[in-house]
Amino acid sequence: MNTDAMNLFELICHTKSLPNDKHHRVGILALREERLTRRIRNIIHLPSGITLPDQLTKKMISPIFMKYCTTGIWDTTLHGDKVVRIRHGILRPSTYTEE
Repeated sequence: MNTDAMNLFELICHTKSLPNDKHHRVGILALREERLTRRIRNIIHLPSGITLPDQLTKKMISPIFMKYCTTGIWDTTLHGDKVVRIRHGILRPSTYTEE
């Protein structure tokens, strides 16, 4: 799973508490459970400058998206102080509780 939303990345990786909205809380807890049971193995935070769907959701012309559409190559070159954050899947416990 990859995202450019740092808040979502932190919520799933347990570095932030749960959101106040109960609808969002259910979604975050579901994603945390998917990570715990290793149905989601890696969570990747990409800077918004190198994500492919930006052109589909914003009014812009993205050279990265255009290169991907014409050549099939996804250019993930980072510029400046931007970094990619990856949280690898946790080891699957033999048992786990709903707590």
